[in-house]
Amino acid sequence: MVLSTYQSSAQFVTWVFHTDLPATQLENTAFKVAWNSLYSSKLNEIKNDREKTLASLMVVEEVQRKIFNTLSNVDNAVKDGKTMVLIGKKIPLIYSNLQKSAGLAVGKPYMLTIVGDMYSTFYERILKLTDYLYSFVLSSDEKILIDPVRRHQFVYEVYNEINVLYQLSASIINQYQLHNLQDAIDKIVPLSTFYNVDKMLVNDVIRKIKFF
Repeated sequence: MVLSTYQSSAQFVTWVFHTDLPATQLENTAFKVAWNSLYSSKLNEIKNDREKTLASLMVVEEVQRKIFNTLSNVDNAVKDGKTMVLIGKKIPLIYSNLQKSAGLAVGKPYMLTIVGDMYSTFYERILKLTDYLYSFVLSSDEKILIDPVRRHQFVYEVYNEINVLYQLSASIINQYQLHNLQDAIDKIVPLSTFYNVDKMLVNDVIRKIKFF
């Protein structure tokens, strides 16, 4: 009686071991380690670029001081002075945008695939601007910069470049706010790729059905 009761209540447990599970776990672990390493490297790059940008913007501020010292009470000088004031207002906005984009990058590392080229363009342009400022203004005597034609040309070129840099920094933030993970994936592997693969599979199935 006891034996039959025990047998009727007994439960059988089947253990299934997937032989490919350890390999899959190793692959996943390796992928995560590689991704974290790449992410850390990219954040370090952004940090270094921000430091270079700050140094470059400080050069622009030094140029402002030198230009203001050459202004005289004539219409062109007043106009150039107002332009330099506008440049001065744009500089902290650029740096603020870079700080904000760095904060967004921490939460959206996958977005580097989308904004990476924009970052590269930004830093290339600001390095060129820095070189221009060093070669044309900081190495020139202030008496030379009093010449209204040369000064106006310089101020106009710098103003345009600062505006471009500001728009680039603002665009980077917009990209972080507008796009998501799927957009980043689509940039690496376009959606059309999946569509073409699906179409090939469907055609292959139809072909096999017709064959049989």
